[in-house]
Amino acid sequence: EMCSQDGDCPNDEKCCSNGCGHQCMALSNVKPGVCPKNNHEGVFSGACADRCSHDSDCPKDEKCCRTKCGLDCTLPFIAEP
Repeated sequence: EMCSQDGDCPNDEKCCSNGCGHQCMALSNVKPGVCPKNNHEGVFSGACADRCSHDSDCPKDEKCCRTKCGLDCTLPFIAEP
């Protein structure tokens, strides 16, 4: 936990979930939606590694989410209004 609310962050950064806790992120690095809660399943081949560190590292609408084997780009869950 690097922050608990937006006021803990410098400049215009927001306090966002990183899949393991919360950290300050620039608004441009945060995409809409939330990471799937059960994103820890699946079969992985090769060595575990973080394939991203921020949403902006991911293509299109994918977010950087914690998985069973590190951080990876994942399609987010979008809540219906």
